[in-house]
Amino acid sequence: MLHALLIKDVPATREVLGSLPNVFSALCLNARGLHSFVQCQPFERLFKVLLSPDYLPAMRRRRSSDPLGDTASNLGSAVDELMRHQPTLKTDATTAIIKLLEEICNLGRAPEYICQKPSIQKADGTVAVPPARSSHAAEEASSEDEEEEEALHTFSQQQGEAESSRQVVGTEERIPIPLMDYILNVMKFVESILSNNTTDDHCQEFVNQKGLLPLVSILGLPNLPIDFPTSAACQAVAGVCKSILTLSHEPKVLQEGLCQLDSILTSLEPLHRPIEVPGGSVLLRELANAGHVTDATLSARATPLLHALTAAHAYILMFVHTCRVGQSEIRAISVNQWGSQLGLSVLSKLSQLYCSLVWESTVLLSLCTPNSLPPGCEFGQADMQKLVPKEEKPSGNTTASSASGSRRTAESEAVSVDSSAGGLLEGMGLDGDTLAPMEIIYS
Repeated sequence: MLHALLIKDVPATREVLGSLPNVFSALCLNARGLHSFVQCQPFERLFKVLLSPDYLPAMRRRRSSDPLGDTASNLGSAVDELMRHQPTLKTDATTAIIKLLEEICNLGRAPEYICQKPSIQKADGTVAVPPARSSHAAEEASSEDEEEEEALHTFSQQQGEAESSRQVVGTEERIPIPLMDYILNVMKFVESILSNNTTDDHCQEFVNQKGLLPLVSILGLPNLPIDFPTSAACQAVAGVCKSILTLSHEPKVLQEGLCQLDSILTSLEPLHRPIEVPGGSVLLRELANAGHVTDATLSARATPLLHALTAAHAYILMFVHTCRVGQSEIRAISVNQWGSQLGLSVLSKLSQLYCSLVWESTVLLSLCTPNSLPPGCEFGQADMQKLVPKEEKPSGNTTASSASGSRRTAESEAVSVDSSAGGLLEGMGLDGDTLAPMEIIYS
């Protein structure tokens, strides 16, 4: 029985995945079964399905009205019950959870991988599937199930093809992986285990085994896309951190986050250095010097400052989410951590980053707006010219015959680079969304 469930591949269906922990609990009712179960190292084998593209469709709810919820949360609740019925399994299960988080960190740091675009899903994390077309209720339900199964089958095929194919980013070949889907499912799974009950025993075991480091490090992985802070995956990581802080009142949650954020802010120091005359935008220069402008924002190597800003944004959102509670003890822990030497250092660097972001956003908006700079101004123009496609650049033996012609040329160039620079603005989130979390912290 154990060989069929653990050694062989688990069937990629939500029903099987959700019922496995109950089967394991029944097998562990006597000492012999418990010993055999432990010998199989079950948790690592079971948890690995959360990082497999073959199981992604099974991890999602088929309908938003499904009362059972999504498979990842259900699996976590069942594992929590198994750990409570068999306390001797708690240490092994927690170790397997931490290894799962470390594997996510390895995927997020490995240079051969790149995060592919997440699957289309609703705000609550469910897959959007087409409605049934039958006019009768029974036929409608049957048709809906068939369409859902077809959608899930197509999704699985797409995931498998993406896993085996390679994507060229700049001059490098990268393997696309559904990293954000992995993070979201693992966070739902972990939060369901840690917060399924109001006791803090699982949280304390998680902290004692140093699980906070890989958990918090997920927010700063270089392979994550620049829109990660606005995703459900980022909110899920923040939710797990908040659950640990709320249940265990463990200040190490904030300490680890401050340490990670402090290192990110230190890596952003080049953003504060002014560019030599005639001046310009530091972020725009980084993009212009990347070589492959269209793929530059996908690679942390090509645009390290932009990805460091993304990581800082994610950590700030985590702090905002974890500290927004009504418990006086949690608020006292937050004030104490931000008032520590490390916290004050982070606040000082955040203040400097805020000023630099205001300057960068002002410069980029000016460069993207036609006629915002006086004629003949060279401010930032050298970097803007690098973003103009070669086929759109004027030839070297062509000169403007009049001042109006020069103005028209400048306006056309501004329009052609507007999409590239505008994309940089959207990636930075400098329309106000990025600055809002910092303003909340300062207030």
